[in-house]
Amino acid sequence: MPQSTVSGAIAGYPEPVVVRMIEEYQKAPNRETVEDLAFEYDKPVRGVIAKLVQAGVYIKQARPTKSNGNVVRKADIVSNIVERTGTEMPSLEKASKQDLEKLWAFIEASC
Repeated sequence: MPQSTVSGAIAGYPEPVVVRMIEEYQKAPNRETVEDLAFEYDKPVRGVIAKLVQAGVYIKQARPTKSNGNVVRKADIVSNIVERTGTEMPSLEKASKQDLEKLWAFIEASC
């Protein structure tokens, strides 16, 4: 089991390595940077991601859909609708994603 040091570094990830990982990732927060860091330090990609998450700097990449678009969650669509209309609608999340997308498209076109 890894042992934490006083500085917060974990065995296998010395503090200077963690600092450099964070600096490099913040310059270019993308999957390629993570893969480069993993290769450079001979660490698994998931390990580098975990370290960046632990440091509070990792930005989750949007997953592509079958249609090569980004995944949009229902909660995000509802949040946009509520914000735009200024009306709380707690049951709106129970609507289908397709209906929410239609409603959001209508609201965007109308405003």
